[in-house]
Amino acid sequence: MRGFEQLSDIKNIRINWNGLKIIKEGFLDSFPNVKMISLDQNHLKIRRVFSTCIKLEVLTIRTNRIMDIESNAFDNMTNLRELDLGFNNSESIPDSINNLKSLTTLTLHYNRLKSISPYFFSSLNKLQIFDLLGNQLRTITPNTFNGLQSLEDLNLENNILTNLDLQTVLSDLKSLKTIKLSNNSFTCEDLKYFIEVMKSKGINSFGLRCKNNENKL
Repeated sequence: MRGFEQLSDIKNIRINWNGLKIIKEGFLDSFPNVKMISLDQNHLKIRRVFSTCIKLEVLTIRTNRIMDIESNAFDNMTNLRELDLGFNNSESIPDSINNLKSLTTLTLHYNRLKSISPYFFSSLNKLQIFDLLGNQLRTITPNTFNGLQSLEDLNLENNILTNLDLQTVLSDLKSLKTIKLSNNSFTCEDLKYFIEVMKSKGINSFGLRCKNNENKL
């Protein structure tokens, strides 16, 4: 068994399926070199316990029934590249996510997000993959994704979107290669227009379907 004096050498921590409800403040101070933490399938509340993990690159906290995340929960995590908060119950996105300057992948699928403030992600200029599948988003404002100049893959499938100024949204996403919009509340006419816009910009439409319609356009 690894001695406590060697905890500083640990690079990966996996504590999945353990029914954890809380991580005590200071617990992670003993792991200054950890690069990956997986806390899936627990019952955690997300507090500011990761701030000393300055070398952390990957953090996954899937399926924890999380409803609220402290606004400063992700402070000081300047090297984090991948954050996965999928399959929780969050209705809002903590402000501190916008401080994750090195983030390349952000997964927020199957939460309860209903809206996103304009310019909210404007500091995440390295973000390449953004997954918002299966939330409750009703609208995307033209400036929602402003600043995401490196974004290549955007997943908005299985929301309840009815209104999207795609031409304006895409004008901010200069690197976008794929956008997924199926299973929202767009009309078939909307989707046909989206396909025309995406084709003109060389963006993959990824099998768009009308809501409750099995036929691809």
